[in-house]
Amino acid sequence: MTTTPAATDQRPRPPAPKPRTKPFNSLSFIWAMRKNPLSTYSQYHYEWPILAVKTILGTIAVINDADAIRRVLVQNHENYVRDSFQQRMLAPMVANSLLTAEGASWRRQRRSMAPLFSAQKVASFVPAMANAAAAMVTALKRHEDGKVVDGPREMARAAVGILDQTIFGDGIGADHGEVSRILDKFIDQMGQIDFADAFGMPEWVPRLSMWRTRKQRRFFPIFSEMILNARRARPREGGEPDIVSILLSRDPETGQRLFTDAEIQGNLVLFLTAGFESTANTLTWVAHLLSIDPVWREQVEAEADREMPDGRFPEDGIGRFPVARAVVEEALRLYPPVASIHRQAVGPDELCGQDIAPGTLVCVSTWLLHRHRSLWTDPEAFDPSRFMPGAREAIDRYAYMPFGFGPRTCIGASFALNEAIVIVASLARHFRLEAVPGHTVVPLQRVTLHQGNGLPLRLRHRHPA
Repeated sequence: MTTTPAATDQRPRPPAPKPRTKPFNSLSFIWAMRKNPLSTYSQYHYEWPILAVKTILGTIAVINDADAIRRVLVQNHENYVRDSFQQRMLAPMVANSLLTAEGASWRRQRRSMAPLFSAQKVASFVPAMANAAAAMVTALKRHEDGKVVDGPREMARAAVGILDQTIFGDGIGADHGEVSRILDKFIDQMGQIDFADAFGMPEWVPRLSMWRTRKQRRFFPIFSEMILNARRARPREGGEPDIVSILLSRDPETGQRLFTDAEIQGNLVLFLTAGFESTANTLTWVAHLLSIDPVWREQVEAEADREMPDGRFPEDGIGRFPVARAVVEEALRLYPPVASIHRQAVGPDELCGQDIAPGTLVCVSTWLLHRHRSLWTDPEAFDPSRFMPGAREAIDRYAYMPFGFGPRTCIGASFALNEAIVIVASLARHFRLEAVPGHTVVPLQRVTLHQGNGLPLRLRHRHPA
């Protein structure tokens, strides 16, 4: 076992679909995949190192073994490429970006963007993150005590506020609420498998999801142009680089642009989506988990009271919040932003003693991996003690990978973790968020893992004026 959580108390078990006990027929499998892929897993997926099954989509091999994961994502990663469905799902939004690029294009983009997400640079963003968190606190204080707020919407506002003050130096240039609605609609529709894909129809056959998202897709080039126009109006001479200046940069020797127009648009939308949607989802899950666990909620509040006596997050404070960090990391274990990583085998291979034929869809499900019974003690329980100092170090690197692993690990992983810690601590210092009785939270897998029916939260002022 990777970790040994607190064994004496009965930890809360937050919502998750029950493992299936009966096999699917072809149509029911496609329907379940379309509604919520998390509902397709059986008990064996949570227990076996590999489970390969033939489906209407072809052979799918789900792996939960460290050596197999290392081989797919690191040692033999060139043999495993993104599958056609995933590429088609992502292309309308982030085509030609760091997320979808392959080979030399991916290496060039990754190398150019890496300095923006270095440890030193991310640490320098903490004061701006604290400012955005303070603005969120000020806005929430306008609500009366006991007010029920829309959890995902409030967390989205905080996430966009941080983007405005950090990697998007001139702000995102669009109404935050409108951006939220556009992305929610697009991600919900594009994240559903289309029947045309399920039955292997050629790409020229129209997809229902493409028709339903036609209005949202028109937003992406408009958003990109808004960002670029803001920069043209206020060009930067020197100063700290941001994502826009990197995308507009030129080779110092040749003077050639490093990114094409398509790559600029794809990456602007990618960093908006990753920094906004994924972070907002993580923060919403944290809020839910603390709302159902008074023990850990009180620990987070006590830490925030101790380290933030004036109510503001300290500029050098990331390392002073081990409890908030542990809660965030446990939320990422239970509800990883990207619940599965898919790769398609180009050539033959062997994983866990099983032959992998070319064309096999290999799935590393972080949802399963983080709840696998061979890797975690009491995996369905919410228990941040797994990630407290002294226990965190014992977690196997391939048992916990909320930001992926290998060459394509999420470039913004440390940025996302830091901003989540800042917001969680800042909220805990000023408010208590309580679950609303009668509301059931449903984990729903689309492009990201979010709350299928939203999450209302009751706002309590901890230090009323």
